[in-house]
Amino acid sequence: GWGWESMVHPDDLAPCLARWKESLRSGERYEIEHRFRRAADGLYRWHLSRAVPARDDQGRITKWFGTSTDIEDRVASEQALKEADLRKDQFLATLAHELRNPLSPISNALQLWPHVKDDEAELENLRIVIDRQDAFGAEAARRGCQNAAAGASVQHQPAGRHPSRNAL
Repeated sequence: GWGWESMVHPDDLAPCLARWKESLRSGERYEIEHRFRRAADGLYRWHLSRAVPARDDQGRITKWFGTSTDIEDRVASEQALKEADLRKDQFLATLAHELRNPLSPISNALQLWPHVKDDEAELENLRIVIDRQDAFGAEAARRGCQNAAAGASVQHQPAGRHPSRNAL
């Protein structure tokens, strides 16, 4: 082996080895994101590993130069943004549903309006339906705005503590 395999997360080892072997075979640069175990505490943290070949005058690879950069904070931020985006999408779907439902009775009442325009009692019933649904729609919009404001803050997990990335 190359000495680093035992530090790579088991789920990431096969892709890392496959990409490394392909780079050795082809002479192309190596680049992959994977989890690497931190020696100080044994936690897995996301890293971007890169290597480029050094070649002699005949173009033969003589050695490889590489780096492994800790990108845990970037990965955690990307995950937080994805989760916030999902919450936003769920909120918009809920708001659209809540706003659409009050509009159905209003639409129905407006379609009936010309057919009952001479019946004051029926017109009053239609007005009541429209007023009630209008109030419900305003309340749904108010609740939606409150939920959006409450969900707008993105919670950030401390680096190295994300449960799905640190479990063995």
